[in-house]
Amino acid sequence: GDPDEAATAKRELRKLFQGNRPITAYTADFLRISSQLDWDDAALKAAYRFGLSERVKDKLARIDEPLTRNHLVEVATRIDARLHARDLERKDLQERLPAFKKLLDQKIHEISALPADDINSEWKQFWISTRLYLPFILAEKKIVKAAPANAATLRDSLMAENLVWLVKEKYPKEKVIVWAASWHIGKSLDQKKIVSDKTYPLVMGDYIKNKIGSKLYSICFTAYDGEWAWYNMPSSHRIEVPSGDSFEEIFNQAGFNNAFMDFKYNRLATGGQWLEKKHNMRPYGYKEFSRRWPSIFDAVIFNNTMVRAVSTQTR
Repeated sequence: GDPDEAATAKRELRKLFQGNRPITAYTADFLRISSQLDWDDAALKAAYRFGLSERVKDKLARIDEPLTRNHLVEVATRIDARLHARDLERKDLQERLPAFKKLLDQKIHEISALPADDINSEWKQFWISTRLYLPFILAEKKIVKAAPANAATLRDSLMAENLVWLVKEKYPKEKVIVWAASWHIGKSLDQKKIVSDKTYPLVMGDYIKNKIGSKLYSICFTAYDGEWAWYNMPSSHRIEVPSGDSFEEIFNQAGFNNAFMDFKYNRLATGGQWLEKKHNMRPYGYKEFSRRWPSIFDAVIFNNTMVRAVSTQTR
C-alpha cells in the first residue's frame, strides 16, 4: 500500500487506542483505518484487542482465544453487550435498593411483633440474617463499591448464628447434621501459637464451639487421588499425589479404599500422641496444609479415589 496512507493510518490507530468509545464506534473506526494497512490477520487481531476496554480484555482472557480478527470482533462485541446490560441492571438495583432495605426492616419489625411460635420465629431468623448479610451480597455482586468492614467474617458469623438457632430453638432435642465446606465447619488456626504473615479469619466452627461445646463434632473429607469439580464446572481438576508425610498417604499405604479416623478421642488414647504432631492433609480444595489437625477437626473421612460432582440434570 501507499507508505503515506499507512503512516497516516498508524497515527489514527494510536489516537483511536487513546480514546474511550463505545465498542461499536471503536470497531467501525478500527476496521476503516486498518483497511489501509498491509498487516496479516494475527497483527490486526492483536491491534484490535489492544484498544478494547480493560474489562472486555479481562473477560477475553478467561476464554479460548478467538481464531481470527473477525471472530475476535464478534466475541468482544457480545461480551461488551453483556457487560452493558449488567451495568443497566446494576443501576436499576441501586435505584431500588433504599426501598428494598426499608421493606426488609418493615418485615422484621412486623414479624417481631407476632407471637413467637415456630413459624414466626423461623421467618424472623431468616429476615434478620438476610438483612445483616445484604451488605456483603451487594458488594460481591458489585452493586455497591465498598465491602463491609467485617466482610471476611460476616458470612461465617451469620452461618453460626443460624446453626445455633436451629440447635437451640428449632430442634433442641434432635441431632442436627450440617453439610458444608470443610473450611467452614472446622476451627481456624490459633493465632497466638502460629507464626505466620497470613491472617486466618474466624470461621463458623470458631463461633459455635463456645455455644454448643462438646455437642459439636466436625468431620472433614479428603482423598488420595481422582478428580474434583463443582457440579457446574465444564472440566474437572486432577487431584495430585499427596506428599509422603500426609494422612492421605498413611491411609493409602494402609490399604484403605475408604476410612474414618476419629481425632477427638484417639488423640487422647494410649499411643495417640502422634496425632497431635503436624501432618500434611488436603481438606481445603485439595491444597496441602501442614497443621495439627485434631485442633481443627474432630474426625476425617478418607476416600482413596474421588470423583467429580455431577448435576442431576446431566446424568
